[in-house]
Amino acid sequence: MDFLQLKGEAFKYVATKNMFFKARFKVSDATQSDFVMGLGITDTSPLDTTDGLFFIKADGAATMDFLIEKDNSATTNSSVATVSDDTFLTASFHYNPTGGSSGGGAFEIFIDDSKVATETTLTNVPDDEELTVSFGIQNGAAAAKTMTVDYIFAAVER
Repeated sequence: MDFLQLKGEAFKYVATKNMFFKARFKVSDATQSDFVMGLGITDTSPLDTTDGLFFIKADGAATMDFLIEKDNSATTNSSVATVSDDTFLTASFHYNPTGGSSGGGAFEIFIDDSKVATETTLTNVPDDEELTVSFGIQNGAAAAKTMTVDYIFAAVER
């Protein structure tokens, strides 16, 4: 298992400001691996973080979810993408402060630059924590698994 986090927490959700995250990556085994990619608090176990905005895939499945999590309570957008062995995908989200249907904020979720979901339930947004870039992979079977990262982009409006 390998997990990496950017040193320092430089990204904070603010309800009135735009927030962006985008990453292009692939994993060697889409089914027999766990991985996480996104923004989270500094944590020794990013697969089980308590606060963050991230894409996650569990061992035994090839589908990836997007989680909005605060204090270990999550709003989950299930199966936003199907991951394939050794195939790059781009996963991104944009928090749009006026993107909701009633003019409130919304998270727009994109896979390979196509919007796949919009989440307007903001109850579990980690608004009381600074976040950092977090990603990693854990093997789900006896053989080693790899994650190849092409790029990661994260930004918040100031």
